[in-house]
Amino acid sequence: MTDELARANKTKPDEMVLTKEFNFTSFVIALDVDSSSGEIKPTTFEVTGNAPALFATSGYWDMDTPYARADGMPSKILLYADPERTQLLDVLELTTVPGKDVVLEFRLVRYAEGNPYLSYTYRLRPKTN
Repeated sequence: MTDELARANKTKPDEMVLTKEFNFTSFVIALDVDSSSGEIKPTTFEVTGNAPALFATSGYWDMDTPYARADGMPSKILLYADPERTQLLDVLELTTVPGKDVVLEFRLVRYAEGNPYLSYTYRLRPKTN
């Protein structure tokens, strides 16, 4: 968790590791897709595990763009309450996509009057059996 106001004002502490504070061991997000038409289309998502629920735990998802942005800005996973994708619940900013080290990283940013005040960073690895 990052205190965006503390970071902007260069005061400490500005970060806290929540896994230690809340003693949770698992967080899984399943982003389901439909590829029956030959095109991959986002469908539903579900969050499981014993981590604190900081955003919606189920619903529908989409991307704001199907490709990485040329301007370096993060692509966004859009979380919706309804299949028509009209009721936006949350936005997750993709900060790292799986590559050589197989990590997916995204941030959930909370805003007040258009200004970020708190963010949560998730660093996820594939589930191992």
